Amino acid sequence: MIKDSKKKKSVTLNESRYSILNLSGHHFGIEVDKVIEVIPFPNYTKIPNLNSSIFGVFNLRGQIHSIIDIRMLLDLELNEVLDKNFVVLLRDEKISFGIYVDKVMDVLSVDETKIQVPNRNSSKNF
Repeated sequence: MIKDSKKKKSVTLNESRYSILNLSGHHFGIEVDKVIEVIPFPNYTKIPNLNSSIFGVFNLRGQIHSIIDIRMLLDLELNEVLDKNFVVLLRDEKISFGIYVDKVMDVLSVDETKIQVPNRNSSKNF
């Protein structure tokens, strides 16, 4: 008989699972349910007259997705795109899009009661 030595952690009612992403040295969490997949930074096509926070679009298995650099939206340091960077493909109801990240760090279970939602009076300094 083979026994599984790894114990699976169960998620309690107050916990949610988050993918921890690294952007410009800062860590951010996104609900795992929103993540479709993580891919190496793809070749993309620039689209003229778009906001500068949008790199362009790319084709993944016949589906066209945009790539957004949320660093600009969060007023973080902008980094040059390197071969080691990733795109995290996200979905929310009827839309899917990719965000440019430096790294995907981990997947964590977080107690929802400990999450603090920023408001307009919060500091921009992360």
